[in-house]
Amino acid sequence: MEVVVHASQIKAARAILDWSRKDLARLTGLGHTTIRRLESGDVSPRDATNSIIQQVIENAGLELIDGEGVRRRSDVIKMYKGRDGLDQFLEDIAHTVRKKKSGDIAIMIKSMDGLVQALRVSPADCLKQFDMLGSIANVKCLLAEVPKLASLAPASFEFRITHKENIGPASYFIYGDRYANALMEFGKPSEYVVFSIPATAQSHHDHFSLLWENALPLSAKR
Repeated sequence: MEVVVHASQIKAARAILDWSRKDLARLTGLGHTTIRRLESGDVSPRDATNSIIQQVIENAGLELIDGEGVRRRSDVIKMYKGRDGLDQFLEDIAHTVRKKKSGDIAIMIKSMDGLVQALRVSPADCLKQFDMLGSIANVKCLLAEVPKLASLAPASFEFRITHKENIGPASYFIYGDRYANALMEFGKPSEYVVFSIPATAQSHHDHFSLLWENALPLSAKR
């Protein structure tokens, strides 16, 4: 349902999302000056401009509420944990990718050991999980370390090596319009936090693609 977007809601949305006016201008296709004038209340958005701003804000996982407020939607963040957490996470990946009928699965992680841990499998069984992912989409994986055993690099994946400074402490997966952090603690099952925020997923994917283009291909066969 279309609503009138108030100046205070635009500013609040930018604050929650940590967007600059330049970011919002780029995402909406509006000029920086237009964004500034809308936020100051100097002008009111026309119907078409109002619709564009509302769509961008909602695609980022927020909703506009009465009283000129803004809040995060409750359905945009899911956590999979416990004994069935991995199965639920993999099912979410498969369902999302098949629904989109295109795209790839992008994974950023420090090492093959970390990937095995993120998928909570033993090295002897990891290829089965890898092949399942590789059967539904192209899988691109950025690592900071060359695998010690080439046999652990599945043929269904494409691996590249990037500088370790490019990979932060959290491992993440990007698929469809979602991205997920794998929270790993030694000796415990991994937990997966999935964000259904298209704009943020796209931003992560753009960053991944830039690193991918400048990474070193890993030639490894089983």
